[in-house]
Amino acid sequence: MTGRLFNRALSEKQRKRWEQLRARGKRRFVVLHGVLGWGVPVAVVVSIWLQLWDNGFSLDGFLSARFFSQMVVAFMVFPAAGILFGQWMWWFNERRYLRTQRSDEEA
Repeated sequence: MTGRLFNRALSEKQRKRWEQLRARGKRRFVVLHGVLGWGVPVAVVVSIWLQLWDNGFSLDGFLSARFFSQMVVAFMVFPAAGILFGQWMWWFNERRYLRTQRSDEEA
């Protein structure tokens, strides 16, 4: 199944959307889709999940120094990982786009 995902050509709608995103640049894409679109939300969800796992729905737990330190770590780790995730998404989409372009030129 993974092979089909990686080798599938883009639809016309996907191609036009990728061209718009691509025109804005890789750095912007990585920041918006990797860091802000993945890293920050994951940091928030993981921090809350860890708090709920440790202390349940205790308001005191959310006001504790431990929760704050977990948030700090999460907001360093996950947005940094989001850079890598954004880079991978760029590579993945660019590869599919170029493959679609080549197949269109051959047809």
